[in-house]
This record gives sequence, C-alpha cells and structure tokens, in this order.
Amino acid sequence: MKKFIYSNLFFIVVLILIVFIVYGKSINFGCTNLDDKELIYKNIDFISDLKNIPQIFLKDCYFDKDTQYYRPILNISFSVEAFLFKGDLKFYHITNIFLYIFTLFVIFIFLSKLKFNKTILKFLVLCFAVHPVLASIPVWIPARNDTLLTIFFLSSIICFINYLETDKIKYLILHFLFFFLSLFVKETTILLIFIYPLLIYCFNFKISKKQILNNFIFIIPLLIFYFILRNYSVQPIRISIYINNIFYYIKNILFGIILYIEKLFYPTNMPILIYNIIPTLQAIIINFFILISLIYVYCKKIIDKKSFIFAILFFLITILPTFAQEEYAFFTHRVIISLSGLLIILVSIFEKLIYKYSKIKIYFFIVFFFVFSLFSFCSFMQIEKYKDSFSFWINVYQDSPKYHTACSGLANEYLSLGYYDKAIELLFESKKLKNTYDNDLDICTALIAKGDIDNAKERLLRLSELKDNFFVFRYLSEIFYIQGDLENSKIYADKAIKMNSNDKVILKHYERLTKALNNKK
Repeated sequence: MKKFIYSNLFFIVVLILIVFIVYGKSINFGCTNLDDKELIYKNIDFISDLKNIPQIFLKDCYFDKDTQYYRPILNISFSVEAFLFKGDLKFYHITNIFLYIFTLFVIFIFLSKLKFNKTILKFLVLCFAVHPVLASIPVWIPARNDTLLTIFFLSSIICFINYLETDKIKYLILHFLFFFLSLFVKETTILLIFIYPLLIYCFNFKISKKQILNNFIFIIPLLIFYFILRNYSVQPIRISIYINNIFYYIKNILFGIILYIEKLFYPTNMPILIYNIIPTLQAIIINFFILISLIYVYCKKIIDKKSFIFAILFFLITILPTFAQEEYAFFTHRVIISLSGLLIILVSIFEKLIYKYSKIKIYFFIVFFFVFSLFSFCSFMQIEKYKDSFSFWINVYQDSPKYHTACSGLANEYLSLGYYDKAIELLFESKKLKNTYDNDLDICTALIAKGDIDNAKERLLRLSELKDNFFVFRYLSEIFYIQGDLENSKIYADKAIKMNSNDKVILKHYERLTKALNNKK
C-alpha cells in the first residue's frame, strides 16, 4: 500500500479526483461566444466530416485565410469531437478537463526527469491544479490550445532528455514528432527552441557531435515544410509591426509579467481578461517583494544557481510569445506553459528548508492544506463566470469596460435577449473605442433586430461600397425583399451566394426570392 501511495499511478488518480471535484460542474456549462462559437458551432458541418481534416492544415483556425492564427491541431481536436458528439458541449468540456489533468501530469514528469524531489513536486502540482490563475483552462474550451502546447512541447523535451541519456533513435524521432505537433498547435513554439541548449547547459547533459548533427538533420526539413505550409494557409506575420511599435510591446511585456506574478502569488479578483494593463501599487509591491526574495535565494545558494537560471529563463522565454499580438489582451490561462519555471524555484526552496529543518515538514503540510483549501474554494467560485455567455461577457465588461471587444461582446448578449437599445448603446460605445468595419456591421444587425430597417439599409449600403462582405450582401437582399424591391434583392443575393454558396440562410432566402420573381412574371 505504501508503495502504491508513492507511485505515479496513485498521484494521477488523486489529481483526477481533485480536478473533477473542483471543476466538474463545468461539464454542464454553455458556450461563452468568445472563439468557441466560431471554432465549433459556425463550422460544425465542416469539422464534423473527418474527410475535411487535410483542409484544416490549409486554413487559419477560423477556417479562412484572413488571420495569422495557424492552429490545425486545435481544430482537429474539435473535429474529432464534432464527428463523435456534434455540438454537445458536455463532451468538449470533459476533454478540456482531461487535457488539463494530463498537462499537469506531464509538467510533473518533466520536472521529475530533472531530478527534483517528486514528493514535494506532487504537493505543489496538486496546489496549482486548483490555483485560481489556471481556473479558466479546464472550463473555457478555447483555452485547450495552451494545454495542447504544453503537453506536446514538454513531451518533446522529455524525449530529448531520453535521447541524450540513451542515444536511442526512437527518442529522437519522438522528440521531433512532439515538437512538430507543438508547432501546429501554436507558431510561437519556434521561439522555444532556445530551451533545448539552455537545458543542456543548466543541467549538465552530455551531447555528442553525432547527436547535434542528428538534431539538425531532423529540424531543418521539418521547419522548412512547416513554414511553406503556414505561409500558404494563413496571413504572414508582419515583423515590421513589432519593430515599429517596439515600445508598445515592451510595455505590454513588462506590465503583463508584473500582473502574472501578482496573480500567481496573490490570486484575488481574478479577471477573465484585461485590456490595456496598468499595474496597481499592490502589484508593484508584490513584484518588488518577489524580486528581493529571488535575489536572496540566489545569493544564499538556497537553490542551485544553474537551476535558478534555467527556471527564470524558462518562465520568461515561454511567457514572452504571449505578448506577440497586435492587440494584446491579458488572459491568465496562458501562464500554464511557464509553470515549470516557477515550480523549479518553489520545489528547490521547500526541499532545502525541509532538509535543513526536518521538523518543518509538519508546517509544510499545514500550509499546503490551508492554501489548497483556499484555492479550491476560490476556483470553484471563479469558474461561475464561464457558465454561460451572458455571465462571461458581463464579467469581461466589468474587467475591461474600455475594451471595444468587451463592449461589442456584451452588446451581442443584450441583443440575443431582446434589449435592443442597450445593445445599440454598447455597440456605439465600442465604435468610439475602435472604429472597425465589423463594428458597423454589428450595429446594422442590431438595427435590423430592433426593426429600424431604413437606418440599417442606409448603413449597409455604405458598407457595401467599402468592401465585399457576405453578411452585408445577405442583409441588403433580405431588406430589399421585405420592401418589395425584388430586382435589387436578387442582385445582392447573387453577390452573397457567390461569396458563400453553403450558407443555409441565404440558400433558403434565395429559393423564396426566386419563387417571388417567377410569380411576378
């Protein structure tokens, strides 16, 4: 029994029980209407047909070519679920929970491979399993992109370590297979290549010239293939934007890291997202205290210096790609891949203290029980924000009332509930914050729902002059049909069908329009 309790099998059983107790109620949660609707419901017919999986590699994550987001592995995970369960979100939520559990277990295996104390690691991983900063991961379906990235990238490192230690070619193949998969989860994996030489240096792994050569033989053709495929499938990353706005990104990185550290060590008032981060005095004080503590730990050699360097650089390298967005919004779940860096420091400190002061074990258990219970309760309450789309967007708006997406997202919720004036008010507020084509289209949608057809028609005609848009053409065709102008209705219906011949709404409308035209003749 004692042997079983100390085994990895017992640990993962406990991990499964704890995660399901805290997050299990999310299985019955609905759609948040932030990415999950676009990734699943809007394309359910396409993704539920497994024959379309090869096409997924030739489109962005929204099944177009208009964005820079290349996420085929994420889309394939939804495709398999859509094939098996259609649009039943219960199974998507169950998958998210199991991916979260497996991610935490892979983090444990990775740090165990680096010879850190397994018993302390288990307690720390259990504590972070219920940490409020990670609460969105098992309950918000699109957050699985970060669990998939963490699983594949850390599995790649684990196999890389096995290859260095055994020189077996199967581990080299698995190392690059997992690395390749992580690239197809998120393109920022390319920046994580620096972790491999850092790992060799900091943990004194021996690597031969033959092993170095083998790594290059694998990685170069894989990267060439990946970039060719990505370049064909999505919009290219515009490096000039980052260069021209370098100070904006430096500010985001600095302020974002300050906020991540604050929420990791003092997880109160956990937001869904924050736009335009401004550090509070509390955040600055907490970061200052953490910085002083890290300097003390390093200078007093409480943690091995090379392990310390690896932990800090691993945290920074893995968190930096998070900020590479033209319009940055802070999401807490993105810190999951960086968690290993923090755990290395914590496990080293606790191991040193327990070794030096053996009686401190009892205090360790007391602190663990208190923190674990507090985090579990907070996360159990926190996930209520994700239970349905209205709860989600009202909390997003409270977090970031000056974020145009928060305004438009909440407006769409009011629109679905029939509060048209409130929806239109929020949409105009969003337009003031950022004047976009999509925002004007949302306003037209709200005006149509309210019954203000003439105003909507005038705005749609102006939008039709700016660029071709399927919804603009569809709405105009429907409005002209209602007003009895069948000729103009057909002109815009033809334009809409030319852009999207699979949309059921426009096809049904076109059938009705054709009958009306024939009757008129």
